[in-house]
Amino acid sequence: MALHYREASSVLAKLEARRGGIKSLVFQSDFTNKKLVYAVVAETMKYAQVLQVLLNMLYKQVGYVSSNDGGSDDNDIFAPPNKWLVRVMVYDLLFGSRKAIQGNGAMKLAILRHRTHLEQALTTHMNEVGVKTHTELLPERLRGKGGAKLPRYARVNTLKTTMQDALDAFDPIKRAQAKAERTRLWHAANGSSTSNAPLSTKKHKKKKKAPPKGQQDNNNGRNKVPVNIHQQQPTIDPHVRYLLRFPPGRDLHDHPLVESGALILQDKSSCFSAQVLADAFPAQHMNGIDMIDACAAPGNKTSHLATLLALRYSDGVRASSFSASSSSSSSSSSAAVPPQASSSVFAFDKSVPRLAVLERRMKEAGADHIVHATLQSFLEVDPHDPRYAHVQGILLDPSCSGSGMASRLDHFMDGPGVGGGGTTAEEEDAQRRLTALSDFQKEALLHAFTFPNVTNVVYSTCSVHNEENEHVVLHALASEQTNPSSQTLGPMRLAPALTSWSRRGRSNVGPAPGEEGVLTQGLTKAQADCLVRVLPGEDETNGFFVALFHRGAGKKTKQNKKRKEKRKRKKQREAAEKKQKQKS
Repeated sequence: MALHYREASSVLAKLEARRGGIKSLVFQSDFTNKKLVYAVVAETMKYAQVLQVLLNMLYKQVGYVSSNDGGSDDNDIFAPPNKWLVRVMVYDLLFGSRKAIQGNGAMKLAILRHRTHLEQALTTHMNEVGVKTHTELLPERLRGKGGAKLPRYARVNTLKTTMQDALDAFDPIKRAQAKAERTRLWHAANGSSTSNAPLSTKKHKKKKKAPPKGQQDNNNGRNKVPVNIHQQQPTIDPHVRYLLRFPPGRDLHDHPLVESGALILQDKSSCFSAQVLADAFPAQHMNGIDMIDACAAPGNKTSHLATLLALRYSDGVRASSFSASSSSSSSSSSAAVPPQASSSVFAFDKSVPRLAVLERRMKEAGADHIVHATLQSFLEVDPHDPRYAHVQGILLDPSCSGSGMASRLDHFMDGPGVGGGGTTAEEEDAQRRLTALSDFQKEALLHAFTFPNVTNVVYSTCSVHNEENEHVVLHALASEQTNPSSQTLGPMRLAPALTSWSRRGRSNVGPAPGEEGVLTQGLTKAQADCLVRVLPGEDETNGFFVALFHRGAGKKTKQNKKRKEKRKRKKQREAAEKKQKQKS
């Protein structure tokens, strides 16, 4: 058997076990030709659901009975240990460029024995779904090299630069002006003419080779495709502040702003969480407020939250000083935010490698003075620890199925998934994984509610499953932590999140299986309208879900507040009366 089959199947098995992303797992491999392994893995993942349907048809057609009798599974194409190896090889046989399995081995012979059945199953399936080509079997967003074609998004890191400077960096006219200004300054400093300018400021035009004889007359310039530079420039996103949108396929990894941390490559929908949490607090009250990112690594949301904390604090300072000096306020708004806010973000992750990535990214983003990373599971954090006495907001983006990630192929690892037409055992396994994730998400959300001074909690996932979204919200709304018996803590209630976004939560989602006796009904229309839902691809970003919980004051807190206000008014009256007596 070709060695890259074995390596690709190993990567796919690890992906299914959620042990990493496709790129990290491929490049951790010892296999020399990593590009080949990556290509095989990516294409097999794209066709994973089709392959599952075909193998399920073959399973029924041949009346499968294991012939191993407790022996080796090496040539059993339906044995669980061979799941991804078989799919990799069947992909090459049916959909690969050569339509053949490379190498030798028992597994290749076992698959080739069923080649006719597999080809018949493919023809039958294509007729059933009414398509004429193999590509049409894929979801529309995956038809083409590289998977989904979504816009490329990049967030301007205001700890290091400004929106205007970022836009100027992609404006060819502004770049040319900046280059001319640098040249002029060099000449002024050196008192020299253009001929003595440094090589970096000279224009070196490459001589164009003359076209072959007769070619110019035949082409007439028809082969030249004009490039509209304005189509290549970024636009400002209408929903997320300081977010730039580029055309699909725009590669920014080597851009100087990205390498310096001034521009952070982050998908649009994943920016929702931090913005919703930051916007839940008035700007003038941001200084001194601490936040928690409960499941922080790899850290894009963490650095975004840190940036917004500093930015909102800066906005509050400007607002308070506007009456004193409107001119200085307007000029400072164009500058990058200085790292002076006293707020902190406590970031938790229980994985050593992931925490190392988080710390590195915070340093690159210039947010390491705001973010304090800790190697610990959020569920083990003591809500009453004095270190977290000033924590008023929590961002909870826990582990999830990743089923909304249109720009990645990882979520196709589950085959047809829950209710998707796979074998009964596979559907049950997918449902068990989904239930385990949902149980963890519920536990983490309820734990977030136990922090005594927290007033706002954002819960988000990159999943499209009800089990991880509306069901978790329903469970939380019915819990004791959401409705504490304490007189000092008010109840947690849903609050409207990102109202500029049109797609909202689902109100027709009832209780999760097993909770029908506890939860008698689903979310109301008003509750669902507080939630944010994003559909993968259709909304030109990855699938996402956001819920904002807000805690009001408890009865005792309200009573104390009224007493303080009453005492304050009494003191003001007494002071006014005393002043009046002194005048008379």
